[in-house]
Amino acid sequence: MGLAELLTSRQAVGLALIAATTLGLAASTSCTYAAGKSAMNGHDVVATVGTAQVTAAEVRARLPAEDTGPPVVRPGVAAPDAWREALRRAIRDELLSLEAAARDPGADWAPDPAGRAARIRVVVDQERRDTPGLRPSEITDAEARAWLTRNHRLFDEIEGAHATWAALVDAGRARAMLDAAVGLDQAGFLALADEYGAGTGSATLDDSGGGADANVARVAFAVRAAGSVGMVTDEDRSWIVRVDGIEVSTPPWNDGLAGRVRAAMAWEREQAHLDSLASRLESRWPVVVDEQRFAASRP
Repeated sequence: MGLAELLTSRQAVGLALIAATTLGLAASTSCTYAAGKSAMNGHDVVATVGTAQVTAAEVRARLPAEDTGPPVVRPGVAAPDAWREALRRAIRDELLSLEAAARDPGADWAPDPAGRAARIRVVVDQERRDTPGLRPSEITDAEARAWLTRNHRLFDEIEGAHATWAALVDAGRARAMLDAAVGLDQAGFLALADEYGAGTGSATLDDSGGGADANVARVAFAVRAAGSVGMVTDEDRSWIVRVDGIEVSTPPWNDGLAGRVRAAMAWEREQAHLDSLASRLESRWPVVVDEQRFAASRP
């Protein structure tokens, strides 16, 4: 979950395509984590990759650059951990950087962050060149259409929505209400909110989320299904939102959509491939996370 939940599908895919050209993205490596077993020097170091170090600053640098707002919580689904994902991205980047140096030990790599980024890019470019199926041009029309069928949500345009919301100051009570709200109709949702002493309201949202508090739109556009519920918690209160109705359209298949789908597929494949590569590289450069320092470094 993140900014893409509030974006229209066109914007969300644009975000994904921008991400496709950026190193160390949301797919994670299958690192073997171990707490308290590394000889780390300095309190800012939260992990080692072989003899290399990953600092808390490097993890923070991989958090979402934009203010994406609070995560949307769905009943029975654990909230995402942006810090853990950022740690995994930092570890993957370090593994790829070490691999670049191993592949070309005679290269004159700069010791600064720009040199490190160049090393990672070399490996990514080599893998993209040498691995079948990682380039958009290699994806057939049939593959793209089948992928779109499974992932149409990424490209659907939200035209509007109707939602009922409840607001509570106590986050624990709000989570309890969220779990109890599953399967209720609008009347039942409002009756439940009254039992919990929550403030309530309803909203008609336009395609940009206008028409209610941004948190209401955030939940409605994330869960996207009539009758579904979700919740966000900001600094002041928790918002439990029921989607009463939503209008969604899928854009027609044309050359423009085909290009966007192929680009998204290629990005997805590339991230999975790099994750697999990083997992194999751990046999050469073992990964150790100091969980105590990592926990202390995050909010």
